[in-house]
Amino acid sequence: MGIDAEVARRMLVVYKDLIRRMQQRGVRILAGTDTPNAYCMPGFALHGELALLAEAGLTPADALRTATWNPAEFLRITQDYGSIEPGKVADLVVLDANPLTAIANTSGIHAVVRRGHLIDSAALRSMLEGVRTRVARQ
Repeated sequence: MGIDAEVARRMLVVYKDLIRRMQQRGVRILAGTDTPNAYCMPGFALHGELALLAEAGLTPADALRTATWNPAEFLRITQDYGSIEPGKVADLVVLDANPLTAIANTSGIHAVVRRGHLIDSAALRSMLEGVRTRVARQ
């Protein structure tokens, strides 16, 4: 049995307040868009999650840390991940606009660097179109 829209709306208000209070008290928050939810597509849903975290009161920098530094710290792998420094794994996204100005800017992905290889915007569009084509065939 699902929940209705009004209950979901009220729950979201409570969850945002909880996140805000946890952040104020120093609780490290991790982005979690990998939950098994039919309406939550990992990767794409992260942008919405970051926006919700900002709506809950996190600064854009704090929201970004929930998906970068905090997970690396939790997993005890900050020697290789979580920040951009010489000698670290350099997987990152290159954005069209500054996410510290507006967290929604995370969705404007210009390019990706993965395992030392640049994937430009044309290649990203081609990859997404390939996925759309495969899904449409199913």
